[in-house]
Amino acid sequence: MKHHAIFFTFLALASIIGCRKDSNKITYHTTYVNDTILTKYFFKQGTYWVYENQSNFLDSVIVTSETNGFTTIPCPHGCPGGGSSRDEFYKMNLLNFSNNNVSNYYYRSNYIKLNGGGEYGQLGQPIFIYNGAVNHSFNGATIIDKYDSMTLLGAKFHNITKMKITAELQYQNEFLFDTYLYFADDFGLIKKEINDTINGFQSWNLKRSHIVK
Repeated sequence: MKHHAIFFTFLALASIIGCRKDSNKITYHTTYVNDTILTKYFFKQGTYWVYENQSNFLDSVIVTSETNGFTTIPCPHGCPGGGSSRDEFYKMNLLNFSNNNVSNYYYRSNYIKLNGGGEYGQLGQPIFIYNGAVNHSFNGATIIDKYDSMTLLGAKFHNITKMKITAELQYQNEFLFDTYLYFADDFGLIKKEINDTINGFQSWNLKRSHIVK
């Protein structure tokens, strides 16, 4: 009988310890990157784009690597039921050959940021918003227009989103002047227009590309 009492006492203690462990378990409220934005706008190592401006100068950008993971932070205004926010991110690292400039595209939820990152994913200037309405804005990036198709240098692209980056409204200073960016499904950035008030207006069009998904 004594052995039975010891056995049941052990089970009770184990149950209490288990409950304490569960009560200390962190609850995560997880958000993920939109699957469609990854399918249509995230590219793998070896992808490159070659652009040509109105003076026939060429510029090229290549994807050198890519990564993904999660940021985890306490919810700043409290999560339902407590816990922390756990946000998925993808990052596409880029090298611009003309000036040997290194940058990245940082993907969170349904948008892309230029030179994003940070412990909480707080860094970066938004440059693209997926599936938003025209005139929708986020930290200096605004959806200006949408087109079913566009032809550049003899090539036709589909489902175009035209973004405006307003220099004075930037969250993170990445653009010297107001800039228009045109994104197309399955190709990413196909056109860039810069309202350069010093050297004059610049327009860059996608001349050729190699896409790896």
